[in-house]
Amino acid sequence: MTEYLTSMLSYIKTDFGGRARWGTTFGAYPDKDDNGHGTIVYGLEWVQHQTRITGRSSVVNLSIGARKLYEPLDTAVINVAAGNEAMDAKYYSPARVSEAITVAALNITDQQTWWSNYGPAVDIFAGGENIVSTQTNSTTATTINSGTSLSTAYVTGLVAMFLTTGPLTPADLKKALNQFALHNILLNLKKYLS
Repeated sequence: MTEYLTSMLSYIKTDFGGRARWGTTFGAYPDKDDNGHGTIVYGLEWVQHQTRITGRSSVVNLSIGARKLYEPLDTAVINVAAGNEAMDAKYYSPARVSEAITVAALNITDQQTWWSNYGPAVDIFAGGENIVSTQTNSTTATTINSGTSLSTAYVTGLVAMFLTTGPLTPADLKKALNQFALHNILLNLKKYLS
């Protein structure tokens, strides 16, 4: 499986073991990215185009959100971050979209983090606190970050693994994730259940 990187990465990381390559650049910019240039719409269109020309399924990790409901963010989305505002995810686009796989954050002790968005729009929880991640401007540097963006990256990896078995719909992917997930282990879900 090849990972295409379209923003927020200046160098292809050695951590990706040769699986990643620069996907594309939108606008009159060099193929490096210190500020996350490009647009979401062009990025999604590019992924859809790659899917059509290669005949292979694609998965998108979209770690953005808008407090107001914003319909353009609600289309063509698969994996999305629930958000980091300690609010009900139903108030955020695209986390609110029922077809999306909306991911909230938990910590190493299997507790929902205090800052993760929550609610019925959330489909799954994944690690999102104090995660070692790659860093921009270096092929080898790492950093420690927290957020539902990191949780979503974990789930995107699982979805990509499921897609190697053949084309699956978002509903099929949600079912596979539910079957693969551990159940009844999360603590501190009072906000999630209320």
